[in-house]
Amino acid sequence: MDTPSGALELIVQSGQYELIMHPRLIDLVDKKWERFSRRIFFQRFLLTLVYMFIFLITTILEQSRIEIVRALYQKDIPRLNVLFDCRQKVKVMKWW
Repeated sequence: MDTPSGALELIVQSGQYELIMHPRLIDLVDKKWERFSRRIFFQRFLLTLVYMFIFLITTILEQSRIEIVRALYQKDIPRLNVLFDCRQKVKVMKWW
């Protein structure tokens, strides 16, 4: 079921710039922002910020883990060599 368009939507769609700048319409937009949109905007903003922070942290940790493993592997630590050999050769029994 289609809901009827509100006055603000009709004014914007028809491009009535004089009405958009009217003080009462500006007050209406401010009231709508205070009662509805502000809370929704900040909730979505906070959720996106948390998601981006988690993504950033996991990306940095994964990259640093890869660099650490490469550095250790290049030092020829025997235990680490066996670990990589076990992962590459399926027939080798796992010792851990």
